[in-house]
Amino acid sequence: KDENDFIKKISNLLGIPEKTFEAIKEIYLKKGLKDEEEVKRRQTGRRLNRNLSYLLVPYEAYLILGIPPSATVSQIKKAYRTLAKKHHPDKFAGQSEELIRKAEEKFQEIKEAYDTILKYKG
Repeated sequence: KDENDFIKKISNLLGIPEKTFEAIKEIYLKKGLKDEEEVKRRQTGRRLNRNLSYLLVPYEAYLILGIPPSATVSQIKKAYRTLAKKHHPDKFAGQSEELIRKAEEKFQEIKEAYDTILKYKG
């Protein structure tokens, strides 16, 4: 907040209109997140997801990919690719930021499920 106020003050002294300032600020903020705490929370959440992915029960991973536990490696790969294409965040470019965030979360969940199954299968 203090940093934002300081930068606003400088932009006013330089004669930069507030709309231009906000547009420039959005460029440098990841995915339009405006609150530093929100950025930190999301980064921490991602770290926790990576650290806890080994706890994902393989059966749950199969459910996420929508395949039976008896699926072959080629069926697993096919299911992963299909879901990855469907939920990839790049597919939602230009959409609302909420939709992009949900796609990122779903894509991450699909990737973790796929990785878990591959580890489990050996």
